[in-house]
Amino acid sequence: MSTRTIQPPPRHAGARPSALARGRTMLDDPVVGNALIMVLTTLLMAGAGTTFWVVVARLAQPAEVGVASTLITAAEALGFFAQLGLNVSLLRSMSHSTRPASDVTTASLVVALAGVALAVAYAGVVPSLSPGVARALGWSVVPVFALLVAATAVNQLTDSLFLALDRVRANLWVNGVLTGTVRMAVPFALAGAGAFRIFGVLGATSVLAAGASIAVILHRLPDRPSLRPSPGFGSARGLAAAGYVVNGLLITPQLVLPLIVINTMGAALNAVFFISFQVANLLNHAVYTVGNAMYAEAERTTAAPRAVTLRGARTMAAAVVLGAGTVVLAAPLLLAVFGARYADAGAPALRLLALGASGVALNYWAAMRLRLTASGRTMVLAQLISTGLTLAGVAWGAPHGLTGVALGWWLGQSAGGAIALLLTRLAQDRSPYDRKVHG
Repeated sequence: MSTRTIQPPPRHAGARPSALARGRTMLDDPVVGNALIMVLTTLLMAGAGTTFWVVVARLAQPAEVGVASTLITAAEALGFFAQLGLNVSLLRSMSHSTRPASDVTTASLVVALAGVALAVAYAGVVPSLSPGVARALGWSVVPVFALLVAATAVNQLTDSLFLALDRVRANLWVNGVLTGTVRMAVPFALAGAGAFRIFGVLGATSVLAAGASIAVILHRLPDRPSLRPSPGFGSARGLAAAGYVVNGLLITPQLVLPLIVINTMGAALNAVFFISFQVANLLNHAVYTVGNAMYAEAERTTAAPRAVTLRGARTMAAAVVLGAGTVVLAAPLLLAVFGARYADAGAPALRLLALGASGVALNYWAAMRLRLTASGRTMVLAQLISTGLTLAGVAWGAPHGLTGVALGWWLGQSAGGAIALLLTRLAQDRSPYDRKVHG
């Protein structure tokens, strides 16, 4: 007796896929999938950072928190400057490198040395910028400060390396889980520690994260680490230079903001602004994450890079709308965990900073779009205008308190993003990228 398998009736061609099927399709998109993993990594790190600052805010004096937060912001900004554009060029070159491990070690050493040099330079000029910070950053602790800035810079570089090698899940475990767990464990020893020790304990976790990240990245790479990089290591020098200038301009307002606040309003209010900005900066990190995932995927694909950038724009917009709406509604609750004075003084500023993520999104999407078109000069021009407008907005708002600074940030970012978007549209007709897409 013969048997036959009864097949289910075919799905009608016009039937809509289920919500689960649509969700799986979205996750299969490398832009969305990698971005979600990177956002989860950021959220885990942010959760650990929040725990750290909640404890510190309740154990330390507001003035100590204000100075420590300025040092931490400076270290993160100097780490970005220390990238020297390698975080940009490696996203393009690592996928076809003949000696990837050597590229990793060479780039890490270069970035670390740049971080040391920039840290020493910062320590030299900070007395003229902010005497309050200079008192915490005496020359006896400058070597420690330089080491921690170098580790911060290398750890920032590894984010690009994980993405370039399509190993963002490993980054989740190293920076999201391991480093986050350590950061939640250390702040309870900081009662009465002083501003620099608060900074030093948090910075020490960057040393752990940088070392662990490099070890995980080098594992399974085919070549042995050396200081002889591949021939393609420096092939994107023009892109690296433009990316370096753009990243420097991008981070400049975040470096200048704490100095403006601490000089005009004092260390205690700077602590309030720092905590508010850290919460709002989660939205900015989500924007950067989506933009970087979009760029990396567009470099890996040769079929439809324009489609990748459009998906990136939609994902970025959804993240901003959802995230900013949540922060605007829950601002007092988000700050209340740090203490009543942070919630009372910081909630209005936090709402405005969250809305400013819309301008940040416009800026960063335009920067990634221009990076793909190889329009280096236009990239720099767009970010120069945006940074200038943001600093002008913050300077205008500073006399009006924290809400004035936050409003100036929002207006400056939004105006700069609109101009960057216009420059993106003007550049597309003459770019080789667009000719490739249309051709």
